[in-house]
Amino acid sequence: MRVALLSKKVGVDWRRKADGKTIFRPGEKALTQAMRNVVQSIPPGLNADLIEYRISTIEFQEQVVAALEPHRLPLEHALFAIMLHAARETEDRIRRAVNENLLRLGSEVHLARPGRISKAAGVDLEWWGVVDPAAPLTNIAAFNYSDPANPLRIAARNQSGQILSNIAATEQTTIMAQISAGFTDLTTIQQGVARGAVVTGRTTIATAEALVSILESTGPAGMTLTPGELALYRSNATNGLFPRWATAVNNFADRAAESLTQQGVRSGTVMTQMLNEQTSSYAARLRFSRARMIARTETSIAQNAARQASMTQVVDSGVAGSKAQKRWVTSRTDVCPICSPMGGRLTGVRDFFSWQGGSGNPPAHPNCQCQIRLVPNITKKPELLGGGTPQDPFRYRFADGWEAPINPVAG
Repeated sequence: MRVALLSKKVGVDWRRKADGKTIFRPGEKALTQAMRNVVQSIPPGLNADLIEYRISTIEFQEQVVAALEPHRLPLEHALFAIMLHAARETEDRIRRAVNENLLRLGSEVHLARPGRISKAAGVDLEWWGVVDPAAPLTNIAAFNYSDPANPLRIAARNQSGQILSNIAATEQTTIMAQISAGFTDLTTIQQGVARGAVVTGRTTIATAEALVSILESTGPAGMTLTPGELALYRSNATNGLFPRWATAVNNFADRAAESLTQQGVRSGTVMTQMLNEQTSSYAARLRFSRARMIARTETSIAQNAARQASMTQVVDSGVAGSKAQKRWVTSRTDVCPICSPMGGRLTGVRDFFSWQGGSGNPPAHPNCQCQIRLVPNITKKPELLGGGTPQDPFRYRFADGWEAPINPVAG
């Protein structure tokens, strides 16, 4: 009896575990720790300068980047290690894909990793891409001994700089959102005081330290807080968070203050201390979540940048065929509506994919697990050249121009 096998879509990574989002990929732990250090090191003192218009938004971002500069090198280390692993893995996958293409053409030639003797019959030709075959795959050693002009080293340097710029821009956006929210919130607080209501407001960790005592002793006529002052109080608690997550901290503190009030806490000092503990813990958890999300997204960016570099190199060298393509590959489970229709799509190696809301290579969104893979297009078997002399050694030339001498250890 013949048993039918389930077909597997080529646009899905079937080897990836279903819970792949919970698994740290090579280098991701180091990047996560580096990102935690970054988001925790954003200097809160710059907030007042921006809120009180002593510096412009551009100056604010520049000064945040400058303050985070000591973290650039650890970011580069982690990103370079991620790229190195991804490029090595990609180049192994490229060799397998090219060899399958050559096998279909009936060629005796197959590509091999430098220094590795194949057990298969035929002729081994050594090929590697952007990864030096002698380079170790450890963070510091590989980074310290690599050529500063290495494309992966340059890509890691550029990506680390972009991360710091994005962090600074997001911080500025968060502060401006706090100022905007302050207009509405102060009106609500003033109306509550006018009615004689117990006012908890949006008392974040910093707001609690100043607002609670002020609101307990101030009527609406004496209310002197401005939206900018309220934003200053809040921004000290929400440093390093996205605007949406900063709002979550404000809402959490608001609920916590209301809960404490219902429990009979009336002392401004006691409420301040308890709010400090609760809100500070909640904000710290969100900062860690943000660091982890950024690390996962940046890991995917780094991996796909390394894959792109290896694919470009193999096409430029003439190995994979001038019409080679790249394929979008998704995870096997938990694929979002954005990435689901992208699975299996093909485009030119140097071309961009287009998806809902963006273009380029994956990731298409934060925490995206998609990747790219090469699809070779070799149309002719490699041609054997040479007379076997030192001046004219035996070698194989591929249809698109790549030539390689026959490995002396090959059969």
